[in-house]
Amino acid sequence: MTGPVDTVGALVTSGEHPLVPPGPEGPLAGRSMVVKDVIDVAGVVTGAGNPTWAHTHPVAVEHATAVRRLVDA
Repeated sequence: MTGPVDTVGALVTSGEHPLVPPGPEGPLAGRSMVVKDVIDVAGVVTGAGNPTWAHTHPVAVEHATAVRRLVDA
């Protein structure tokens, strides 16, 4: 089963092409996640699906708290 296709690059995934390496332990070990690009992910422009915005703003320097907690888990 597959989900919706991201035709505008609005999602950051940790699945097939991980931006954040998975942790070896924890309750979410071995799981993938997707983060909508209105939430900061370190190393990625938080572009809200808007290519013009993304081209004129810097990459996030750290994860949003919610992303950090998920990655840590």
